[in-house]
Amino acid sequence: MATLQQQLSELKKILLRANPPEHFSAREIVSAFIISLIVGVSFVMNTLLFKASESLTAKHLILIIFATIILLTVEIYYVGYERVRNKVARPFCQFWLKRFLSFYSVSIIASFLIVYLFGIDMLASSFQHTLRIVIAASLPCAIGTALSDLVR
Repeated sequence: MATLQQQLSELKKILLRANPPEHFSAREIVSAFIISLIVGVSFVMNTLLFKASESLTAKHLILIIFATIILLTVEIYYVGYERVRNKVARPFCQFWLKRFLSFYSVSIIASFLIVYLFGIDMLASSFQHTLRIVIAASLPCAIGTALSDLVR
């Protein structure tokens, strides 16, 4: 009679054979980061973003974050999930979660890096203004992160 540990090990083997995990490696994250930086720099260096970010309210920032979530979700679905062969075994939520968290985190980090690397934070009137710039820049950066999945 097999022990519980052996039975669990057998179940794990069966499940992994039936539903192998998708490969989403550090290489894809680095690629997403680089493309995010490239797209983000072109937007952050535009003086219009800097001037417009001064007048952004909390409602504007929430709408930008919401728009970023929607755009990332649409890009993840149409660029990545469309390639999944067995959609029954690999539900969209499972596929979406790790990519969304990775892409959105990368876009925020890239936005911060661009803002601080080029000293834009020193030109901002306050820390809140700097955060508004970062959130505004995270939208184009997020689009860039998802584009890296398209290239793959």
